[in-house]
Amino acid sequence: MKTTTLVILFLGFFLPLAGQPVYETRIRDRNVLSLQVTNSNPLLHTPVYTLHTGQFIEIAFDLRGHQSTVYSYTFIHCNADWQASRLLPFEYLEGFVEPQLQPVGYSRNTLVPYTHYRIRVPDEQIQIKQSGNYVVIISEEADPGSVLLTACFSVVDPLLQIQGEITGNQRPDTGPTRQQLSFSLRTNDHHITDPENELCFSIQQNSSIFCNTLSLSPSSVSSRGIHYDRNPHLVFEAGNEYRKVEFLGSTFPGTHVRKIEKDHSGFRIVMQTDDMQASRPYVFTTDQNGFYRTGCAVCEDPALEADYYRVCFSLASENLLPEEVWLDGDFIRPLPDKPQPMKYDPDKKQYEQEILLKGGSYNYRYLAGETKSPSHTEGSYHQTENEYHLYIYYRAPGAGYDRLAGYTVLRNR
Repeated sequence: MKTTTLVILFLGFFLPLAGQPVYETRIRDRNVLSLQVTNSNPLLHTPVYTLHTGQFIEIAFDLRGHQSTVYSYTFIHCNADWQASRLLPFEYLEGFVEPQLQPVGYSRNTLVPYTHYRIRVPDEQIQIKQSGNYVVIISEEADPGSVLLTACFSVVDPLLQIQGEITGNQRPDTGPTRQQLSFSLRTNDHHITDPENELCFSIQQNSSIFCNTLSLSPSSVSSRGIHYDRNPHLVFEAGNEYRKVEFLGSTFPGTHVRKIEKDHSGFRIVMQTDDMQASRPYVFTTDQNGFYRTGCAVCEDPALEADYYRVCFSLASENLLPEEVWLDGDFIRPLPDKPQPMKYDPDKKQYEQEILLKGGSYNYRYLAGETKSPSHTEGSYHQTENEYHLYIYYRAPGAGYDRLAGYTVLRNR
């Protein structure tokens, strides 16, 4: 499992503009379910693809009921801080500026009816011309102000070569619970004369939650490249392996499922109660780094045949903890409402939360406190298998936008 942290390192004049929205992948209409933004490469979870390679991003979601509403979607180019850049649409897009979105199909043989939608970028309607960050805004064609959702992805034009590694932290007071990154950049024929002001970094641990802005200076610059090493801003809480639950049908319990119930509103899955792991030794288990995949056991098309279930999560605790406890996973972060802490049931001596989820395989964990740290609930161990997604943005002197000039994934296994 892994802990999730997003750090955006802004250097020089990579400064957010006051008053502009900071975009994120977010459901805006409560009828939207199972929003996912994924890469065409099944081995790469994060929504980023390389320009002019045939790769693509897929944005998929369900809408409650069998819908016939026509939607349209627009693209906005963003800087490293996920605020809109100064580029105009014709400078970063080719094709239809606001293409239509039609349903892929309607759910079949499910207790919860839904309509499935899917967008691929790029496709025959629209092509991306510039690297950088993008947000897709989906709204009703007849009412552009009624936004259904926003979905974010990135496009890289690799001008830089990246080499890096993950090690245990050198500090004796935090070493057993932390991981440290170091990396080097080779600029090839692309000359960067002022890396502190021309480069900006975003580092995502697994499926990220938190975002901080800070400055980062190279530890050294040589003829072989630009080096970042032993920097306190590149030390991360390691966390623990993610927990897993799987439910692929209503006829038999799946992994970590205690029982399946049915009532007038559909299926309800009662999971096995989880225990705190913070005081236990580290144990390696395979996981999906916080991400999830929808699916069903006996079906031809999970996108249209997987049903929805009310899934009950529970974490055992003898007493109400002084800090709030939060359920975390990639399936929770796009939800429309402000995240709510889990509720404590003193009779059952456990924290509980129920969420409507599509059949599939899910990773999750429990966090605690204002910082939503896994240390008190899951534990934090330097051996934890994590992946770090490193985005490197470049702004040429005088340019009005940030290019994504490098991207790589660092793994410690």
